[in-house]
Amino acid sequence: MGLFSSIVSGIGSAISKVKSFFSSSSGSAVSSAVASYAGGSSSSHTYTTTTTYDPDRVKAAQVDKERAEIENERIELMRRAQLDIIEAQKESRIAQEQARAEGFMRISEAITAMQEKIDELAQRRLAIIEGGTLQAVREAEEFYAELTAEIKRDNDLYTAEKLPALLEILGRYEEGSPAHNLYMKKIEEDIALQAMHTTRQLESAMKRQDRIIDGIMTAKNEIMTQTGNITAGILDTLREKIAGLDANIPELPTKEIPALPA
Repeated sequence: MGLFSSIVSGIGSAISKVKSFFSSSSGSAVSSAVASYAGGSSSSHTYTTTTTYDPDRVKAAQVDKERAEIENERIELMRRAQLDIIEAQKESRIAQEQARAEGFMRISEAITAMQEKIDELAQRRLAIIEGGTLQAVREAEEFYAELTAEIKRDNDLYTAEKLPALLEILGRYEEGSPAHNLYMKKIEEDIALQAMHTTRQLESAMKRQDRIIDGIMTAKNEIMTQTGNITAGILDTLREKIAGLDANIPELPTKEIPALPA
């Protein structure tokens, strides 16, 4: 499961836990559908280099091989990122359907806001993979892995410790009583706050992404400026050579045209 799908599934797990609590406490047979999506599988590539006694050809073949490996790695990262977006959208729809079915409109709204940030983060991620150097892309992907682990730890801690404690207190009140309904609203608000906490983590990640993208654009502009300066220098040199050639061309002698007879 990728970064974005892991983020949304954590909130879905919290909703399912609340639903299971009511199912077990009331004794009603309510089935809970849990959807899981496998992450992208990595593919391996094999390259064959023909041995030759020409050092230049060997070097050229090695350069071509390295370029192909870099491009294949970039393509694979792009594929995984796109798959992660699709998985996250599915997880988001499932979590929202669960929230609405239980009447948790506050949680549904929080999921919508979180999904908007996920979409923005995803587009920035694709831009970095497409336009950044391989080193910048790898550093960004390592950051996403760290962010995924951090959010997963937070969600696991919430669903394994805090939420069960809240549900244990809820169970002390008679179902349908004012106290029970009031505390259930507090639990709904708490789950929504957990989603908002995740949204703030995504906003911080977007700021880091913006710095990476700014660095990519600065590097590209510098390359374009350097290329333009080199081109201008070449043109100036050519102009000077042409001017020198013109100066060294001897003038042809002028031939007098005889006057026409009267």
